[in-house]
Amino acid sequence: MSSLAATSALYVSPAEEFNIIETLLAAQFATANFRAFRGPTMLIYTQGSGYISVGDYIELIECRSPMAEGVFRNMAASHPLINEIDSAGTGAYHTHEPPDSRTMSTLRQHGIKNYNHAARKVTKDDFLKFDYLMAMDKYNLRDLLDVRESVIASLSKSKKGTRAASGEAGAKVAEVRLFGDYGAGGVLHERVGGGEVVQDPYYGGVNGFEEVYQQVVRFSKGFLDYLEKNKGDAPDN
Repeated sequence: MSSLAATSALYVSPAEEFNIIETLLAAQFATANFRAFRGPTMLIYTQGSGYISVGDYIELIECRSPMAEGVFRNMAASHPLINEIDSAGTGAYHTHEPPDSRTMSTLRQHGIKNYNHAARKVTKDDFLKFDYLMAMDKYNLRDLLDVRESVIASLSKSKKGTRAASGEAGAKVAEVRLFGDYGAGGVLHERVGGGEVVQDPYYGGVNGFEEVYQQVVRFSKGFLDYLEKNKGDAPDN
């Protein structure tokens, strides 16, 4: 089978995959325990860097989201408005494996030496656990927005869950944005997905990874400024 054929045969969009397992998650949504509000949480998300076809198997190597997580963790360490940070991909076929070595090398060159990351897949629970989900590009953003709608539909159908079951108004679902929607000085782009995208550095050599580093530094500063301007409030649905 050709590489292209292998990719086409094995690819299932995130929304389709989550719909397949929706019935398996229904009971979990009905009995899940939502967090008490402890300040914003953040999941930095990307689809991953590149698909490398190996026969009929597709390997996912993560580049951008671990870079963003490592930078943001370093920048937001002990920040009073940040509670939890993570990163994930849509198809982490090699879950628990480390990011691309060039990502880690770039982080080390900038003094970020204590960051460890193991690949994992984004889940529906992430939309309920985190306050903000950041996409690296518009394809990722589209996928995340599709899954977000699926999560909202699941909660609407169950009519039970966490906060609703405990008498609260209802479950909060994470705000989905491009990481680049958060500009200098905490200015949020007026349109979802209207900001700067993080280009995939996988095939761009070392310079591509340095460019991604500089981008996520800017976006991290913009996001922190945004939180500080808004006093760390979690987003409204």
